[in-house]
Amino acid sequence: MDNLTDSQILLGVKQSPKGLSTLGNSSRTEAMNAGKSWAGQGAKDIIDKTTGEIIGYSSADGMRAFRIQFKPKENMVRVNFQENVMIRTERNYNDYNKTWAPKQIRNVHIDILD
Repeated sequence: MDNLTDSQILLGVKQSPKGLSTLGNSSRTEAMNAGKSWAGQGAKDIIDKTTGEIIGYSSADGMRAFRIQFKPKENMVRVNFQENVMIRTERNYNDYNKTWAPKQIRNVHIDILD
């Protein structure tokens, strides 16, 4: 359980390569409100192209995203809170203007119960 805080261990948080995994559960309404707050002021709606429904939010700078989606393998709805950072890429390391790209560092899940 390297890199976990005491409170995360008590909550039963799992460690995964992209950050924390499933934290717990919520209602759809609570999750959508939390997702909008996560994405922050100026967030853009993420729209399902088939239904036209808002399924998430992306922060103005593109570094945070929230989305709600059905997971067929688990037969449940889950939300993702994703966070990215800008990193230097190796392939264009000598060209300063082309050496930055977003990298996902966290993808936290919450199960939806309703």
